[in-house]
Amino acid sequence: MSEFLDIAVTGESPMDLSKEILEANDIDVIPFHIAFDEKDHLDGTFKNEEMYEYFDRTGKVPQSGAPSIEEYKNLFAKALEHHDACLHVSMSGSLSSGYQNAVAASKEFPEGKVEVIDSRTISLGIGIIAIKAKEAIRKGVKSLSEACDKAKAFVNKVKASLLIDRLEYMYRGGRCSKLVLLGANLLHLKPVIEVVDGKLTVGSKYRGKRAKCLRSYIEREVADYPDADKSLALVGFTSTGDIEGETIARETLTELGFKKVIVTECNSTNSVHGGPLVVGFGFLYGLAA
Repeated sequence: MSEFLDIAVTGESPMDLSKEILEANDIDVIPFHIAFDEKDHLDGTFKNEEMYEYFDRTGKVPQSGAPSIEEYKNLFAKALEHHDACLHVSMSGSLSSGYQNAVAASKEFPEGKVEVIDSRTISLGIGIIAIKAKEAIRKGVKSLSEACDKAKAFVNKVKASLLIDRLEYMYRGGRCSKLVLLGANLLHLKPVIEVVDGKLTVGSKYRGKRAKCLRSYIEREVADYPDADKSLALVGFTSTGDIEGETIARETLTELGFKKVIVTECNSTNSVHGGPLVVGFGFLYGLAA
């Protein structure tokens, strides 16, 4: 009998990892809900372009919602069918009720069976924590609390941000003021949305053609972290087939020394707030040698 525990890692669809990446890292996710056209859709069951068409047609932003406590209970119960315990990496509790619902669901299980951590970040920032947590577990952990501590060690060492192409979605979704929207439109600015202390904030702003802005954005984000861990970067796009964005992101990150660049299409929970042609990426920094 092995002295190490077999611990499942679970998460939520807003971590924006593709099906292939999730399968390769043995991570199960629970979908958020997206409501538009008078229907409740599960994140990941439709193309983002369907939401964008709805917005263009109605001027309304689809509404995203966290899974219920019962849905989280089902996720954890399924994980425990084949694993000794379950570690759940949740979206920032300051941005969604998902974390609170997951914690409530975890209390329905015996002590030492389910732990939930607040990633305090969004999108691929959550994804990279989950991937690293799984790597640590595969190397061997003797308890769920040990696995939880290893995952939490990455929480304050994640850099995740998004370069927004159009602020209309964030404005109509109540995530930026009309003054910010008008200023960005007037000056043709593309702002960066960052996560600080678990909350969204507007960072640098770029002006000019998208290709130039995207390259400058990536270069500056990495330059701000001279202790960046360049073993892995995750890149996500909110528009299907964004060849320009993918090419520039891959080339720039490779030139900056990242050894592995994983590209994925963002799920709808984040895409509904950012809109089309958004590019985001995440990496770790400040890791002990």
